[in-house]
Amino acid sequence: MRKRSPGDERGTCRGQAFYGTWPGHGYRECRGCVPRADVTLSCEGHLYTMSGNDAFVDHLRYEVHCDVAVVDRPEDIDEDVIKIAFQTPEAEQPAALEYFERLFSDRVDVMTSGTEWTDFIGFGSGKGSALADYGRALGVSPDEMMAFGDNENDRDMLNVVGHPYLMESCNPTMRGINDRVRYVRTVEEELHRLLAE
Repeated sequence: MRKRSPGDERGTCRGQAFYGTWPGHGYRECRGCVPRADVTLSCEGHLYTMSGNDAFVDHLRYEVHCDVAVVDRPEDIDEDVIKIAFQTPEAEQPAALEYFERLFSDRVDVMTSGTEWTDFIGFGSGKGSALADYGRALGVSPDEMMAFGDNENDRDMLNVVGHPYLMESCNPTMRGINDRVRYVRTVEEELHRLLAE
């Protein structure tokens, strides 16, 4: 993995990419206390995962349809890591999330993205800031944007857009995130309804 800046050996994450050696240290710290977790490291070019779990690699390739590269350790990645995600068995996810937040929330944003996944992203580099950046580039105001979400990794995005939608089956922690949110059963049904207006 490329080092982007000298300094704190534990690394940090600001903006879009993880700096220093945080992905390697963070991975080892997590694996030590959450040994049944699988990990993905998202980069611009590939989604990386560690060797050792062929079923997980096959799931990512053939069911999720990701361009997956398998490495032995995070330091073998030669591009910037944008997001790290740990998948844990669903029954273990709440305890893993609590552990991850306690250990890493001073260095990265830690949030759920499903009943088994915990995402680690850089401060200020979530979906909300990405949509705001796209809007500026395209001349589209956030008030004109709509977005659909269902979990904590969607929170900042739904607070940025003028037309936020939450799935009825959303994570209960997302309910009532703002006074503009509408609840929908499916994205497709809501799009059909809007197009029919």
